[in-house]
Amino acid sequence: MAKVADFLKVGATSTLLIDGWNWWVDEMRELVPPGLARMLASDPDWLVLDVSENSLIVGQVVARNYQRIESIDVLEAGLPARPSLISAALRKPGMSADRLAVALAPNQVLIRRLDLPLTAPRNLHALVRHELERCQPLPTDQIYFDCRIVSRDTSKHRMGVELAIVKKTPVDRAVAMLAGWGIVPRIVGLRDQGGWPVNFFRDSRKHRRMRISPSGLLLILAVALSGFAVKAEFDRHDAYAEKLQAAAAVAKAAANDVEAKHGQANEIADRLKFISGVLRNGPPGPWLEAVTHALPDGTWVVDVERHGQSVRLRGYSKDASALIGLLDASPSLSNARFTAPLTPGGSPGTERFDLTLDLRLGEPS
Repeated sequence: MAKVADFLKVGATSTLLIDGWNWWVDEMRELVPPGLARMLASDPDWLVLDVSENSLIVGQVVARNYQRIESIDVLEAGLPARPSLISAALRKPGMSADRLAVALAPNQVLIRRLDLPLTAPRNLHALVRHELERCQPLPTDQIYFDCRIVSRDTSKHRMGVELAIVKKTPVDRAVAMLAGWGIVPRIVGLRDQGGWPVNFFRDSRKHRRMRISPSGLLLILAVALSGFAVKAEFDRHDAYAEKLQAAAAVAKAAANDVEAKHGQANEIADRLKFISGVLRNGPPGPWLEAVTHALPDGTWVVDVERHGQSVRLRGYSKDASALIGLLDASPSLSNARFTAPLTPGGSPGTERFDLTLDLRLGEPS
């Protein structure tokens, strides 16, 4: 595979071919059972660039051992020309352009520990993204973040998450400089002896691969296996891909509109079902009045379950993250907590919540 990746570095379409090759390898890797994958796994070599204001330290990781090669003065490097040292390093056996990493200094990255409701690893980034505004001071559009689960407590349905945050400005500046040299990093993050625990480009590479059209992927795979490409053919297929993307964008917009209307209809049906249930069962007691007064405008409860002194609420809210504090502030309620992660609601700007709270002991059952 490394030889094929080396071959893909040649030509003006190298970035497109490398992304296609990486996608194909990742898809094949998903078909291998995890136990066998660990047995067959090898430690790839990486070209590592430590970027500062005026210098660039070039190094390499071979079998997890870091070796410094040389330091380059960025001002003397003659942008946009790529330093010959980097070109020579990329031509080494076992090295390729898709094994390029930018190592950040530890003082550039903010690390925080979060206590969150237990969720599946595939939903971790979405859950943390909802918590970003509350757990760090910077606007979310000015940062990159990465996170990982470091502990789990299944009995309490909680988990410990390590959150890493970096400002976009220095990262974008470094990536722009490398783009001027015709190379794109696969990793931008923190490095340790075990590998790369923090990679701020983890999500962006996934999304970029997902946006490639099926016909484009077939073309990339064919070119990667045959090793022959004609520029006129690429131009023709690029124009065709643009037409497909435009048609796909129109279809996606229509599908999103239908999905939004379907979600709104479901929300209305849930609210009507809840109201009819309350009217059918008669007055539920003063605790429901306390819950109603504590909930803010823009919040709808669609399901209520009571078990003794514990009450479970499900519904939609325009500010679901604020519900815990508002419910705990009520003299009749206490110990409010989310039973499941917040998810987008059917209506724009709403979130679906699932929380549990306790009635104070003085509340009759």
